Amino acid sequence: MLSIPVSSLVKRIDEVLTDIKHERCLAERSAYRVFPVKRLRNSLISAMSLDVATQPTGAVIRHKVPNTLNEGKHAKQTVVWNPIWDVAPNGAFLKARKFCSLVTTVVLNYNGSTKVLQKLKRLSIVIWSMSKRHFLGLCRSIRAELAHNPVKGLCLEKSPEARSRTRALNRNPAKNRENRNFVRKGQHNAGCAALRLSMKMEKVRLSLRCTKCKLSACAAKWFNPSRYSSCEGS
Repeated sequence: MLSIPVSSLVKRIDEVLTDIKHERCLAERSAYRVFPVKRLRNSLISAMSLDVATQPTGAVIRHKVPNTLNEGKHAKQTVVWNPIWDVAPNGAFLKARKFCSLVTTVVLNYNGSTKVLQKLKRLSIVIWSMSKRHFLGLCRSIRAELAHNPVKGLCLEKSPEARSRTRALNRNPAKNRENRNFVRKGQHNAGCAALRLSMKMEKVRLSLRCTKCKLSACAAKWFNPSRYSSCEGS
């Protein structure tokens, strides 16, 4: 449930939308200024009081010394689940993923329409209580309002240099094994990355159990090592 007055909610959302238009003007005037998508996206999520949508499903704890589990096996890492998603209603994780994607679209394509403000206000109030059908319909209506008068002329990446993915050098350059090793490693990472982008929480948690992926340990606010020390790990 919304914990702030509706008037304060509308004011906060309107301030962020105004900031989006201001940053877009600054980015269009300067050839070296980049549009701050990440900062504006986080500001809009916070203004809508939906920070819980960005909470991870679990955290990966790396052990400097192999930890002993109850089965007598040693593990180099332990996975701790976020209890928020265990008690969340059905479909809440899908709404969180769809909402995060929608916020990025709003930041990139906001055209100054007042209807977008009203729809974002409604989304903030009833996102967790509305059905999946009505939620997806509201998201489609927001995207349609943004596409009605599209924004043109915004250049997000102004660097003319092409970006190339760096790879490790081979000991013997005469043996062309770099591409072969890279593809074999990329197939596994691509599979786990696809699971982490899934709309189903079970698949995302399945990717966290993989011991081959080098995932960074999550330092979210909900995490407390002493509280969840007895949870199941991988």
